[in-house]
This record gives sequence, C-alpha cells and structure tokens, in this order.
Amino acid sequence: MYTLDELKKMVFIDIETTTQTETFQELADQNPRLEDYWKEKTTYLKEQNRTELAEIKDYHEMWPRMAGLFPEWGKIVCISIGQIKFDETGMPTSFSAKSFYGDDEAQIMKDFMKTAGAIMQKYPDMKWVGHNVKGFDLPYIIKRALVHRVPVIRSFHLHKQKPWENCLIDTQEVWKFGNWSGSARLGLIAEVLDIPTPKDDMAGYQVNQSYWEGGNNERIKDYCEKDIEATANLMLRFAGMGIVDDVPF
Repeated sequence: MYTLDELKKMVFIDIETTTQTETFQELADQNPRLEDYWKEKTTYLKEQNRTELAEIKDYHEMWPRMAGLFPEWGKIVCISIGQIKFDETGMPTSFSAKSFYGDDEAQIMKDFMKTAGAIMQKYPDMKWVGHNVKGFDLPYIIKRALVHRVPVIRSFHLHKQKPWENCLIDTQEVWKFGNWSGSARLGLIAEVLDIPTPKDDMAGYQVNQSYWEGGNNERIKDYCEKDIEATANLMLRFAGMGIVDDVPF
C-alpha cells in the first residue's frame, strides 16, 4: 500500500497536551472573562458525553479532565517527530526521534517551526504522518503557534489547501479504507496488527496529572516518542514490511 520511497519521505508526529494552568481558578484569576466561556464549554461537553462525564459535578472538576484537549484552554508540552531508518536493502532497521518539550510552550513552538521549515525547504514533498493528525495534532499546533505569535510555515497553511493536496497523512483515515466510520484508536489498531505499544504506567489521559506533579517532562517525552514509533510501525504494516522492533517498549 506504500512504497519504500514513500516511507522514506514521511515524518511521524505526535503531541502531548495539558491544561494551561493546574486549576481553572488560576486561569479565572488571570482573566475573569474566561469563566463564562468555560462554563459554556463544560455544559456542551456534558451534553455530548452524558455517560462518560456523568460524575463531573461542576466546571472546576471538568478542567483537569477535558481542558487540555482544546487549544483555547490547553497547551502543548511536547512535540515529537521521527523517521524510519532503512538499510541498503530497503529493510527498516531503526527509528530516529527528536522532541521539543518542556514548560515554555512559546519556545517549543519556535523550535518546532524552525525545524519543520528546514525539513520542508529541503524536502518539499515530505509527508507528516500521525494518528488523527488532521483533526487534532496539526490544528492544535497551528493555533498554539498563533497564540504565541510564532509564524506558521507555509506547508501548514491547511486552511488554504485542499484536503488531498496538503502534506498530511492521517493513519486514522487510512485505517477506514473508504468506510465513513470504521476507524479506531492507535492502541487498538496496534494490538490487532501485533505492533508493540507503550507499556508505561501512564496513559494519554494521565499526561495532565503527570505534568502538574512536576519533574515528569522526560517521562512525557518518552511516552510521546513511543507513540510516533508505534505509528511508524503501523505504516510499515500497511506497506507489508517488517516493523522496527529493536527498541523495546
């Protein structure tokens, strides 16, 4: 389904996000006008997720659970990118990753955009691959870059591009194979296709708590890098090739 040449022109990407402040009250103290907006958002979320969020009593409780999923209320604490390495015979041998992470989101945005710009200038046909990268990762990155007034590289001006002409490959869409509603979470697809997945004691929804506990930036970075390697292995499976399994999870 994908050729060796296509796989060589793929950068795998994933982000980890948290709430902008540890508690909603901290944000409200900074800008009281945001309180009504968050109350409105909380009401909407509870209506859309009646069962999942049934135990949530008020908008303060909703904050650590959901706010990090939305760029208006959350922030990026890690962006990981990586590529598959192949030997001279075209067999995948390893996976190379680079991460931009820490407490300074503005610096994360600057460093990432500088690297992404250099990649696209040298390799204009490079594809950025992620699971729900079209619906979550890249839009989130773009919006947070705008918040910090960090220029967004031209290749990421997605609002000006036709969906089939942009530089993104979304493995969530690929897994649908033409079905409107036939996709699944990355972890489930990996399990079905016998792809190693992260076995850390942290799941995606625990990133926020881990971040605000302090001292866990490296742990979050490792978690993010393992996700992009799992995505890379997914694309290798789609290509009918062996996976990169020399780096144990």
